Amino acid sequence: MSIAISVVGLFFGADLPLTKPVHVLEILHFTKANAAIGNIVLAGRAGVVSAFDFSLSGDGRAVTSFSATYPLGVSGRAIGRYYPPGRYYLPQDLGARPAKTVWQYYVLNEDNTPVVPNPRVRFLDDPDAIVPAGGKLIWRLVSILTGPMPEEVVD
Repeated sequence: MSIAISVVGLFFGADLPLTKPVHVLEILHFTKANAAIGNIVLAGRAGVVSAFDFSLSGDGRAVTSFSATYPLGVSGRAIGRYYPPGRYYLPQDLGARPAKTVWQYYVLNEDNTPVVPNPRVRFLDDPDAIVPAGGKLIWRLVSILTGPMPEEVVD
């Protein structure tokens, strides 16, 4: 059994050799440490990752960015497009207006049902932030409107 992790938009997805329930933050640290020593194999796409990193908010309760380095490039999963070698980085932006971007994670059971119904932006210290053995952890950078769109932006 393993635990899957993916970071949508960063071309990152891997099956980790974790066989017991694990806290979300532990999974991130495990992935970072194992990518640094070449022990992360990308799932469902061509390419290797030589580094995986993330940043935390000042209080350590939320992820503010992710990055992954692909020394040989990487193929996207949806259309199989090749992306050149380099470091790929996605930060959230809480200052953008009228829409901010924020990292959101989903925890799924082995049968792909949510551990917590109605996935939402959650903090890392959420007591439900445990990924079960055979489960999945999926990160997405989502946009959230903070007010109406200015007229000059609306089509």
